[in-house]
Amino acid sequence: MDDYASPRREYVPVEVEGRPMYAEVELVGEQDEEVASRLFAFGEFTDHLTSLTQSVTEAVTSGLTKVKPSKVAVEFGCEVGLESGKLTAILVKGTAKANLKVTLEWQPEKS
Repeated sequence: MDDYASPRREYVPVEVEGRPMYAEVELVGEQDEEVASRLFAFGEFTDHLTSLTQSVTEAVTSGLTKVKPSKVAVEFGCEVGLESGKLTAILVKGTAKANLKVTLEWQPEKS
């Protein structure tokens, strides 16, 4: 599949805290099985989301010692993807469009 083709999306059943629900997912790569016939564990997605959050946080905070802002805000959105039969978090799409916003603020020093 061409990396820049329109994303393929499907609604798949997922289990969240023992209850079934449906999530819209972006299909990544080739799928070996019919995805709508399987119940996916939402914990797979949250595990990926935790790793993604830690990576983004480490990347942002690594350069802060020099600039020393008084406030930092990081906002990112991700989509639920299905790759190799598992739910995964998608931050950057094949279009190379990132959904990441970092805001740094400095307060004037008090005399």
